[in-house]
Amino acid sequence: MSRYRDEHLVYLMMLLRAEGRMSRRSISERIGIGEGSVRSALAHLASEGMVETNRRGVALTEGGCGFLDGLGFTVV
Repeated sequence: MSRYRDEHLVYLMMLLRAEGRMSRRSISERIGIGEGSVRSALAHLASEGMVETNRRGVALTEGGCGFLDGLGFTVV
């Protein structure tokens, strides 16, 4: 499994929007990067206010939803 890149961050956020709260393991399996890389990516996104993490998993914040809306495209 590879280290995360910028496109992984956007995909991770889009995945959380579509699926709702998820575990790091589930995210790792879905986007194809290691759980350690997912942890680093989530720490970065959390520092920017894009995601929140707790014992139940990771979820996209309102700020994260707003960021995705600002990208101007949708994935079906």
